[in-house]
Amino acid sequence: MATKPSEKPRPYLAHGIRIKTLREARGLSQAELARKAEIRNSMLCRYERGSVCLGRTNAKKLAAVLGVEDYRDLLPD
Repeated sequence: MATKPSEKPRPYLAHGIRIKTLREARGLSQAELARKAEIRNSMLCRYERGSVCLGRTNAKKLAAVLGVEDYRDLLPD
């Protein structure tokens, strides 16, 4: 799938969609999840857009708030 010249590639989009889906299923806004997970809202936004790779530390924080048993389920393969 080709991207428009002005559109940045989003290599981690599938993982971002998973985070967003889990967040919405728990009735949390981005700001609420970011606050509870103690990460910057701007980073959460980037994770959900799939523009940056979620690291282990923040994956653990998000998993704890989202009720994901194994944080590695949030990480890219």
